[in-house]
Amino acid sequence: MKKITAVLLAMCLLGGCHSTAIPETKEKQPSAPQTPAEAPHTPAAPPQTPEPPAAEGLFGAYRGQARTVIAEMSTEDLAAQVCFVRYPEAAGLTAVLDAHPGGLLLFARDFEGLSAEKTQQKIDACQRSSPFPLLIGADEEGGTVCRISANPQLRAARFPSPQQLKAQGGLEAVKADAKEKAALLRGLGVNVNLAPVADVCDENAYMYPRTWGGSAAETAQYVGACVTAAEEAGLGCVVKHFPGYAAQDNTHQKAAVDLRSMQELQSAALPPFQAAIEAKAKAILVSHHQVPALEEGLPASLSPKTMAYLREEMGFEGVIVTDDLSMGALKEWGGESACAEKALAAGADLLIVTDFAGARQAILKALESGALPRARLEEAAERVICWKLWLGLF
Repeated sequence: MKKITAVLLAMCLLGGCHSTAIPETKEKQPSAPQTPAEAPHTPAAPPQTPEPPAAEGLFGAYRGQARTVIAEMSTEDLAAQVCFVRYPEAAGLTAVLDAHPGGLLLFARDFEGLSAEKTQQKIDACQRSSPFPLLIGADEEGGTVCRISANPQLRAARFPSPQQLKAQGGLEAVKADAKEKAALLRGLGVNVNLAPVADVCDENAYMYPRTWGGSAAETAQYVGACVTAAEEAGLGCVVKHFPGYAAQDNTHQKAAVDLRSMQELQSAALPPFQAAIEAKAKAILVSHHQVPALEEGLPASLSPKTMAYLREEMGFEGVIVTDDLSMGALKEWGGESACAEKALAAGADLLIVTDFAGARQAILKALESGALPRARLEEAAERVICWKLWLGLF
């Protein structure tokens, strides 16, 4: 507790005129340790719009504060903060929380049968059990992918798909939908939505039902409107799946190769992601597709050239998130733990993992061997902490 208090005090001193971006944090009174199931319920804070950074760059106002936090972290904590962990079965939750992950990603099973109050209690308990605030994420795209609104106790009906929104009212319907999602998710304690889907593909593609269903230019308008509305309402967005599904196979099952030329990518796939960047999206998810136009022989999620293109050519300054490293497309690359270190070394900042212990250990071993520079880990952790500061989690 002394350590965390010292970090928060230093952050306040460094924050100066930006201190209003971080809500006041009161030190907990000493009490008997509580398991997540025993922690008392505290009502979730109402949605608030994070203050925009006053300094240059996407996270400019928060870098000094983030570095103060990182300076007080152990190497083990740094390795954990870059992991976005699939919410484990009940028996494994305590072990995950004891290792201080960067965040927890919840799926439909984790909301099933729960009322709003029980959901809040479940998430609040996790936050109380972590010395560092957690990203709490879910995929609430609308349509076929609704982890939260699939539960009728949390919403009377599923959120509509992007194509349904287009038919109902176009971009104005998108904005209203994004604001309603933000209010619901934040009210439950979920601070990150893994949406919107920015892929552009035809009707025969696996991803098509989850997309806007229009051209690259039309999809770019949708993505920009969605990101702006959601983030103005205080909800973090993860725009996916860079550099874009087309007609490729489902990477949940097996490897997929995108043979489009660079010119084709630039005209037919990348505009929605550029629109997200211009809308100041804080996170973009990179897929496991192999895209030879960007880098031959590597999935995008493990490709240094793909990460560099997103940073240098497209100007993205936010958090690069990998797709789930447990997916079938990465089996031939050594599986989840091996790919955790490879993705981080390639330039990713936040790794979606199921085997948290294995991924964390792989990162620590790579640091020890010199295969992963410590500066790369600190850079990734800094972006993650900046995102948390923007979200008002500290």
